[in-house]
Amino acid sequence: MKNNKSYLLIAAVLAFIFALTPTQMLAQENLVDRLNKALNLKLPDNYYAEARKFIEKYKICQSKNVIDYTEKFIVEQMKEDMGINKQDQYLFLLSECFTELTNDYLYYGGDGNDKRYDDYLSLNEDNKWEQCREKYGNGLKAYLNQLSEEARKQSEEARKQSEEARKEAQETLNQIFDEVIKCFKLAPNDKRLEAFKPNVNKVIETSKRYDFDYKAVIHKIFGDETELEKEFLKYFEIE
Repeated sequence: MKNNKSYLLIAAVLAFIFALTPTQMLAQENLVDRLNKALNLKLPDNYYAEARKFIEKYKICQSKNVIDYTEKFIVEQMKEDMGINKQDQYLFLLSECFTELTNDYLYYGGDGNDKRYDDYLSLNEDNKWEQCREKYGNGLKAYLNQLSEEARKQSEEARKQSEEARKEAQETLNQIFDEVIKCFKLAPNDKRLEAFKPNVNKVIETSKRYDFDYKAVIHKIFGDETELEKEFLKYFEIE
């Protein structure tokens, strides 16, 4: 029942999971609880406990995005009449999804229920379960790729907005420094310059926040007036 192709899916999903923050994982009901509610159905026999153990064992089954897609997939597949007990159909579908995700399986045909096993084999004769795994795996990869692309676009947009904000801040800081330095050049001993100190301190704090080289700007404005620049830095206590 194992499918070696699922290793490719495991790698893809793990890469996505590791990019998530902890709050994006384990912050919701487990997959089986959600499915029980969505289907108004329970897994047969003791498979609920086994499924819980399975989920606890494999973190890939704890990812919110994997849970979201798997729930949607199984709910949709349960609409199909496979001619078998609905609880068993639920079990088989969940097991095939788990197999595709982990290359391990929840249902292995060894629970002593011969009717269930015969139903599984009869459907497997038409490659039903291989087709199910393939459909699930392809759909999940497409879903995660879509989420990754949306996240990339959002990140890119945030970066652009940050760059624009940084550019605007730099232009503003340039203007402020230019005006303050002009006043200082005209009257370096004027007591009225004291009033500028709080504003200059705020400008310095903002410059540091935006990683803005304020000293380079000051030096550029003063040019060759090195001594006057030193007086300015000392007067405004700029380190």
